[in-house]
Amino acid sequence: MARRSGMTGADLEDHLERYLELRRALGFEMRVEGRLLHDFLAFLQGRALAEPLLAQAAVEWASSRGGSKYQAGRLSMARCFLAHLRAHFPVSKSPRPQ
Repeated sequence: MARRSGMTGADLEDHLERYLELRRALGFEMRVEGRLLHDFLAFLQGRALAEPLLAQAAVEWASSRGGSKYQAGRLSMARCFLAHLRAHFPVSKSPRPQ
């Protein structure tokens, strides 16, 4: 998936599970968010992405369905996950808040 740092789809899945576990430990249910973030990872499958392009992919994924309020929520979820990911892969970027 991401070639520069050697990040793979399996790495993203592992980091997503760690992110969800952390958020749940903080008291968030993460049912809907978990499902949507797994959908985001499925959206990334098959794409030859370098880390800086993850932010653009998040915008594309978020805007692929629903109205603007729904899209903003999806982008916010992806942005929070990418911020978590950036702690492990410093070159990762997350979309700027609107």
